[in-house]
Amino acid sequence: MMATSFVQRYLQYAGVSPAPLEFHRWSAFVAISASVMDRVWVESAGDRLPPNLYVFLVGPSGAGKGVATNTMLRLLTTAGTTRTYSGMLTAQHLCDMLDAKRKQSPQILLVTEELSLSVGDKQLSDRLIRLATALYTCSPYEFSEGTRTHGTVRFSNHCVIWYAGTTQDWMRDSIPRSAIEGGFFARVNCVVYKGAVRRPVRPQLNLTLLPQLANDLQVIRQLNGPLTLSPDADIAYWDWCERRPMPTEALLEPVWMRVPIHVLKIATLLSLSDGPSMVIEKHHISEARRLAEAQLRHLPELI
Repeated sequence: MMATSFVQRYLQYAGVSPAPLEFHRWSAFVAISASVMDRVWVESAGDRLPPNLYVFLVGPSGAGKGVATNTMLRLLTTAGTTRTYSGMLTAQHLCDMLDAKRKQSPQILLVTEELSLSVGDKQLSDRLIRLATALYTCSPYEFSEGTRTHGTVRFSNHCVIWYAGTTQDWMRDSIPRSAIEGGFFARVNCVVYKGAVRRPVRPQLNLTLLPQLANDLQVIRQLNGPLTLSPDADIAYWDWCERRPMPTEALLEPVWMRVPIHVLKIATLLSLSDGPSMVIEKHHISEARRLAEAQLRHLPELI
């Protein structure tokens, strides 16, 4: 059967894979997000809410995080729709890459396949995480960062997407407690694999779908403007916001407060996956809720 959405086609492209299905599903979301950046948005509380994501694939070593990453990067390289940086990362390096003096796009996809190897221990990662927390909103206003040794770096109209892989142990070693209490964790979509150890399988990508998927991303890259919620989607979203249970632990409160934002971002990507209608339908809200709430179930243990 012919897939009808970008995400469905992407999963067919991923084919037989040692990576869990959800790793590939969220990789498809990142591919859409990285192609459209902040050129589309949803109006939220008077501000523009673009569909940029911070996605962390969390699972044991050998769970397929690298396979999912390489599958996505192959497509993005073919499509040529986004500026991508993959490798070691510090706060100063990120600021330098966004610096207006470099005359490069301040819109970038960061790929850190192994989080602890890319950002270092808690002392090294603390400034990066604080910076990533500040940059998550994709503000159109100028951002300045200055040090005695590097001078002042300025940039505006930035949009940062962060895609990382990590084990739970590496996450504990790399992310300081202040990042959880300070709200960084509330901005991250943690896609957790808790399944049993599986036998290795030979990856079998369906490369015949690669040109079509690349063309899809090139079409998505040309979109510009606001997405609107259909009347049914608007009712469903706000009814859920008003009825959902309150958090049971204080540490979960920052995450609980931001889940509605995640739902709107995911619903935006689901709409773009279905086509360029620029309308979020009720079923997009329902599926976005399911995906966002699935992540919440793993957070108490992670925290």
